[in-house]
Amino acid sequence: MKKEISKARMIGSAIAGVVAGAIVVLSLSGRMDVGGVSGERVQVEQTQSQGSIEIASDSYVSAEFEKIYETPGVKDVFYVSLNVQNKTDKTIWVYLDKASVNKESVSMVSTGVPLYIAPGNSGRTGFIFPMAQLSIESASDVRNITFDLVAADEATLDEIDRVKGISIDL
Repeated sequence: MKKEISKARMIGSAIAGVVAGAIVVLSLSGRMDVGGVSGERVQVEQTQSQGSIEIASDSYVSAEFEKIYETPGVKDVFYVSLNVQNKTDKTIWVYLDKASVNKESVSMVSTGVPLYIAPGNSGRTGFIFPMAQLSIESASDVRNITFDLVAADEATLDEIDRVKGISIDL
């Protein structure tokens, strides 16, 4: 009986993950680049033991890379921790787009729960990178991560800022 309940929970978790991923994919489609920093490449060198490093700063957001990590009990993913400051007068939704790890594209990076940030506030989350799409077995194999940092208006989901080509060397 316990084995059946455990199996049902695993199936339920997998279904919830697929549904959440589908929602993120659907909500990301149709975005327009309407402002912010474009074409700017940010290069950051970071070891996993250092403190946070600023990776973006414009009139809409500032962001710091904090660390890369794995969580015990959660297999086949690693997290990239960012702290993002909202400089706008709107609540924003922050996500990563066009991500790659060690020059391998990652089709979807998620947060589990959307990162919404109220005006003048900051928000911190671990963006989830699936290792199954990559030629790595642990976060210690990561040498470089690149992505665009995108801020969208929470009310309309219209993109209001995109910091392109952020690159973090570990």
